[in-house]
Amino acid sequence: MTKVVKLALINNVTDKNGNKVEYYDLNKCLWDLQKETRDLKNTVIRECWEWYGFSNDYYKLNEEYPAERDHLKREKANGTIK
Repeated sequence: MTKVVKLALINNVTDKNGNKVEYYDLNKCLWDLQKETRDLKNTVIRECWEWYGFSNDYYKLNEEYPAERDHLKREKANGTIK
């Protein structure tokens, strides 16, 4: 379950030079952070889905599931995982 709380932002932030940061800039920073977090979560979910599909195909061919450590080390050595 996810709980959401709505908070009012009080913008009392200054930059390195002592100038007040406008609410728009603070809001844009929070929006960008939310977008980056969402993109990262989507990437992780996609990678998990691909691993699930790969491990099922591997099991059908070899009658055992792949060892994550061994397989990922081999792929990293080949340069396919960055």
